[in-house]
Amino acid sequence: MLLGLANLNPTVGAIESNTTKVIAAAREFALQGCDIAVFSEMCIAGYPTEDLVLWPSFVEQQWTALERIAAEFKDTLMYIAVGLAVGHDERVYNCAALLRQGKILGIVPKQELPTYVIFYEARTFTAGERGQESEYRGVPFGDILFDTPHGRLALEICEDLWVESGPLMSRIERGAQLSINLSASPWRLGIVEARRELLCARSKAAGIPLVYVNQFGGNDSLVFDGSSLVAVDGALVLESERWIENRVVFDLSPQAECKGQKSAEFFSELVHALTTGIADYFAKTGAFEKLGIALSGGKDSALVLLLACDAAKKLGKRPDEFVCAFSLPTRYNSMETKNAARELARDLGVRFVEDSIEDAVETERAAARRMSGVSTLSPLTEQNIQARIRAQRMWNWSNQSRGLWLQAGNMSEKSVGYTTIGGDLSGGYAPIANVPKTVVTALISHYQSALKLQSLENLLKLRPSAELAENQEDERDLMPYPVLDACFELFAGQKLTLPETYAELSRRFSDEELRKLDPAYQPGQLKEWVKKFARMFVASIYKWVQSPQGVHVSDLDLDRERALQLPVVQSMEWLKLGEL
Repeated sequence: MLLGLANLNPTVGAIESNTTKVIAAAREFALQGCDIAVFSEMCIAGYPTEDLVLWPSFVEQQWTALERIAAEFKDTLMYIAVGLAVGHDERVYNCAALLRQGKILGIVPKQELPTYVIFYEARTFTAGERGQESEYRGVPFGDILFDTPHGRLALEICEDLWVESGPLMSRIERGAQLSINLSASPWRLGIVEARRELLCARSKAAGIPLVYVNQFGGNDSLVFDGSSLVAVDGALVLESERWIENRVVFDLSPQAECKGQKSAEFFSELVHALTTGIADYFAKTGAFEKLGIALSGGKDSALVLLLACDAAKKLGKRPDEFVCAFSLPTRYNSMETKNAARELARDLGVRFVEDSIEDAVETERAAARRMSGVSTLSPLTEQNIQARIRAQRMWNWSNQSRGLWLQAGNMSEKSVGYTTIGGDLSGGYAPIANVPKTVVTALISHYQSALKLQSLENLLKLRPSAELAENQEDERDLMPYPVLDACFELFAGQKLTLPETYAELSRRFSDEELRKLDPAYQPGQLKEWVKKFARMFVASIYKWVQSPQGVHVSDLDLDRERALQLPVVQSMEWLKLGEL
């Protein structure tokens, strides 16, 4: 049996364009003699559709598109499996359709609707029910199997495979001989190995071949890494290339060994995800003509610039014509960081503009004193004025140049509010918003191992500083980043109490190790850092909920919509800080 497996990059709402892509890929598969062509979950509409499926016209257009695909292949014996939303009995279902010779043979609704972390499918979709069958417009609809010359075929959708009590085993009992899973599974850390293990385990238990086809591309904050997998009797016999829009033809017959990919490498995976997010956000919104970064000479903006250059290449653009970097210094910016920004932009070959904001800062200081009726501004106000003027400059550039301003804030600082609303928290898209500071530094080292740039080497030696005041150091204002990131992981990720968080940190870090991180460290300071983190974290939720969209990286993202749903208004009583 020859399978055509398509990992397309659909745009949500581009129903006609997505359908044209499906038809083009299916034609290729038909010319190559494929018996079955498989496309991803919701491929006609793009995924995730979220509340768009509440518009009846949005759903109806997908049925029209499905009929168009069927009509295109009325003279072809090849089966086509494709995903779409279907409105039936005043409910909307996430469905897989099977087509052949111009006919829609049946519609199978998804039974397991995910409602955890980034998923809200049960909010808009109705789950299909085990064993139920009906008709929709004269087409069989429900928990149905398809008798084909290649055996009895089952269709399922993404989460149906992940849930152990999902529909797979009941369909095996009814005689299914091949199960095809149409998926739109977003990338996040650890998901690649999890998918491989899942396919192997399910195929071993089922005793039939399992075919899995995933969506590729970025939509909003979600990125999809694509790839098709085939598992037989507990072993992968196919794993196609990831991080590209791909069309693979595979002969499902006994295989000597897996046609697969190497194990995912952490940093290259993360770079693929972040650059795919930038590139597809730029391309699919259609609102921008270039990318821009406020380049401070620090690690965060340097990483975003590196990612922007890679995203430019994904888009088929020349970084020197497409990426713009801006240094907007004041008296507090050191010559070292100004040189670091200038030299990195030069080494990467992007347009670079340095324009001091000192005069604008002084003007705004005077205005703030007049409005507040004070002669001296607080240090915090002094610092935030600088950040907000930089943001104003970047927004003005964005308006004039139709540029997408890439925000350069990391997750560590955002989690404790070490950022300015209307300043560095602003931007059009935030590629590293869910990347901890320790990982930011490691990613730059990863780039440096390949690029060997003196500018990056110099930048890696600089101590982190917002440079909004004399002799400012970020870790002195906060705490060492390894400690901060561990606090976040234990408290926000593992949901430990503060005493439990402190106990675990005490096991992870000795006094000697903490002194290496902070030469001023004194015994007992770790407990104070834990208290400081808790206070700042809870008090800063109102800030990070206002930040721009960023790439989904893990289940612990600072994303109130898709990951960490915390009330902005809450008391700190429950933290029981006095018990620590």
